Amino acid sequence: MLPPRAGRLRSLFRGLRAPGAPRRLCPNADRDCDPGRGALEEAERRYRHALRVEPGAAGAHYGLGAIRLAQGAQQPAIVFFRRAVESDRSYIGALNDDAWRMATDPDPAVRAPGQALLLSTLANQLTGHKRPMLLATLAAAQAASGEFDRAAQTMERALALADDRSAARHIPEFRERLALYRRGKVSSADAAP
Repeated sequence: MLPPRAGRLRSLFRGLRAPGAPRRLCPNADRDCDPGRGALEEAERRYRHALRVEPGAAGAHYGLGAIRLAQGAQQPAIVFFRRAVESDRSYIGALNDDAWRMATDPDPAVRAPGQALLLSTLANQLTGHKRPMLLATLAAAQAASGEFDRAAQTMERALALADDRSAARHIPEFRERLALYRRGKVSSADAAP
């Protein structure tokens, strides 16, 4: 089993696989999450080099954000994640996917509710709190952080928006999760007697 830090880093670096991620500038993203062997320092050096070559390289910004978040530097991480999204809007999906994994993964090495809350809050801020799937991830992060009342309110908003959007197919799942949050549960496994 990976130590918690390595699992969370591995989850964050999956974001570098977003559509359009500049693999030629960040070719070793899969190995960058290994905290041993000085991999983070080497990854940071490569990402900074990538930004000198191509200042708008979204993957490099995202990678630097992942490194900063893993180091506990939330504000610098947010700056890099914002730059990634400004360079390539598809990185909203990467933020959401990483937040979902950190909020819901059963592996404690990957699960990081505080970081999930940070990423999902940022994704929602960048989209005006209008995308049901992003709101559902925010609700999951809030519930994982023990904020069940807020999670229920956020899920209600996601449900309201899902009625007239492409997320309508997720309404049954959203309703099930809303019921869990109202009972102070994160998942149906928690609801078992």
